[in-house]
Amino acid sequence: MSIRRLVAQVDDQHREAMRTIADDLAEQRAATRPAAVDESRRRFVRRLGLGGAVALGAAAVPAAVLSGAAHAAETQGAGSAGGSTTKLPASDLSLVAFAVGLELAARSAYEVALNTKFLSPAEAQLCRTFAGHHLDHANALAVLAGEKDASTSSPNASVVAAVQPQLARATDARGLLQALYSVEERAAATYEDALGLLESPAAAGPAASILPIEGQHAVVLGQLLELSPGEWMPTFQTANDAFDYTR
Repeated sequence: MSIRRLVAQVDDQHREAMRTIADDLAEQRAATRPAAVDESRRRFVRRLGLGGAVALGAAAVPAAVLSGAAHAAETQGAGSAGGSTTKLPASDLSLVAFAVGLELAARSAYEVALNTKFLSPAEAQLCRTFAGHHLDHANALAVLAGEKDASTSSPNASVVAAVQPQLARATDARGLLQALYSVEERAAATYEDALGLLESPAAAGPAASILPIEGQHAVVLGQLLELSPGEWMPTFQTANDAFDYTR
């Protein structure tokens, strides 16, 4: 299957996830679709013709995380984005703010790759598309935090510091793509970790929608790098290698 077709499939999933997040933000309620989230990466792999031979991977989200926090949602008056906004617990706001910075850092990693001369046209298109996904995620999360968009935020410095050395060492397209693969795997792990910590379903819903997109980015990059399925499709997504959201 061509790179362009793989990227197009992820882009379709991303657009659906963004529609879901927009609905969640507009209606001030949590997404209650854990089963769909659990299956999203498996379905994506089946589209690649792998027959679902490997299990859930980075899209696995504990249903209890989403349902157990259902009592925590509160609403308040108009916010900066217009209409009513969700009042998040302080701990959730901290995690959401970190996630905005993480998404902007991931976008900047793709921009670094695009500024080299190493990428083929198809690889460059992949980077442009996935960078756009991360910006969309950042903007949606910024709205959740009460901002109009992510324009007042910056890439998280600790994530940039963790990512930059591998990008700087890259001397060819494979090195760049390997660094980007690592970013996506760690981003998926970070969202998995966050879902165990978020108290409000208003924050957990969007996080659960974003997590499988990061995982699907890793699927495509893993395929492009010709890694073994066991590397880019783990038996179960864990929080191992998550970025440190306390920094």
